[in-house]
Amino acid sequence: MEMQEIKKMSFKEKDKLLRYVFREYQKAKMIVDGYEAKNYYPILSALTLKEGGSPYQLEKDLLQNLEKKENSQKMIDSIDYVLNTMEERSKELIIKEFYEKDTSNWWMEYYSRSTYYRLKNKAMQEILYYLLQ
Repeated sequence: MEMQEIKKMSFKEKDKLLRYVFREYQKAKMIVDGYEAKNYYPILSALTLKEGGSPYQLEKDLLQNLEKKENSQKMIDSIDYVLNTMEERSKELIIKEFYEKDTSNWWMEYYSRSTYYRLKNKAMQEILYYLLQ
């Protein structure tokens, strides 16, 4: 997507799109963290055999879960890479606005309202440009 197309998007459209992207980013982080916490390498157990579970179904489930983890990790890596290439102020604004979401008025002690919206719009354009390449 060209920068001109991104600039044509309304402020609310960019905001909504990035909120969706960072919701998916948080889901991906939870998926990866969950699999790592479980040390996800299932073992064929006697319980699986007693319940009539097929070792082939277990293999299929394992492959699906590994694919889900890999896709989640790719998303995390992509977004992290883009964030790390952004200007520091834009990166901070994006993280506070879309990822941390601690308070909705966090910016009031740093910026005037007009400066905040100008910087937020610039940061949203920058990250969308890189993400949509």
